[in-house]
Amino acid sequence: MSIKLDRGGIFMARAISWQVRTFDSMAAAINIEFQILGQLNDVGGWDDWREYEEHTVYGMFFFAKKDGSINETTVAQLAKSLGWRGDLFEVQDGPPPRTPVQITVGSEEYKGQQYYKVMWINPKDYTPQPQSATPEKVSTLNAQFGSLLRAAAAAAVAKQGEPMPQNQATPSLDNDTDESDLPF
Repeated sequence: MSIKLDRGGIFMARAISWQVRTFDSMAAAINIEFQILGQLNDVGGWDDWREYEEHTVYGMFFFAKKDGSINETTVAQLAKSLGWRGDLFEVQDGPPPRTPVQITVGSEEYKGQQYYKVMWINPKDYTPQPQSATPEKVSTLNAQFGSLLRAAAAAAVAKQGEPMPQNQATPSLDNDTDESDLPF
């Protein structure tokens, strides 16, 4: 018997079951149960969990949106991470690939209780990269939203009854594979 995962973070995991799930709208998802193999630690290494009791967590990956359109981002992540070919019969009729993957787990509150679920999936060898906007995109966004953002920020500070601080410089901070090829 497995234990439900009780924390968020980035984990190395393996899919152990999957199924197609439908809803009253036109939305549809692949519901995947993952077994936790390891967790990314604070120094960028992996802590091996295979010596502990089995921990599991679920993720729901919506491949079809409420309007019936395809969620291309989700399909791409499943294809890149699990090698899924977009065949729903593959999900219905067989076990999931044994390929280890990285999953990002977050918390969600439902009916007053805290649950942990998979929010994102990546290939096992994924290395996160900064996703900063280009200076040109920041300029465009500032032209589009700048006055609205400044007004909202001023209103939020005014509600607290405190004067809005002047802009100050921020100090810099210097500070199908098997498990044999896992990083731990």
